[in-house]
Amino acid sequence: MPYKNIGYVKNASKEAMVNMDISEGYVIIAVYTTSEQTVTIRLYQDGNLMHNATATLSPNHTYHNRIGISAVAPASLKLVVSDQTGKELVTYTPVSKQEHRFPSRPARYPCRKR
Repeated sequence: MPYKNIGYVKNASKEAMVNMDISEGYVIIAVYTTSEQTVTIRLYQDGNLMHNATATLSPNHTYHNRIGISAVAPASLKLVVSDQTGKELVTYTPVSKQEHRFPSRPARYPCRKR
């Protein structure tokens, strides 16, 4: 698989695939395109542009970058990859992890009338 060097794919379209990991004060971005094209890679935090890069990518040439950030909620980040015309090829926003609450006891069958 030619996209294996971007790691775990978080979101994909027929034109591009992205991976974004957050660890120890950094956001690590990887982008793969299915054909040779010039793309714009933008990272937003709460709607504010944090990173903007343009690169010519192909199946043999992927984009990798490590961007320093302060402590942020992952769900406040959004990665957008667009082509030269501004068309969004793929976007990714991490899902916030929520604690799942399970019922303390199992549900009972309804009472039957005899």
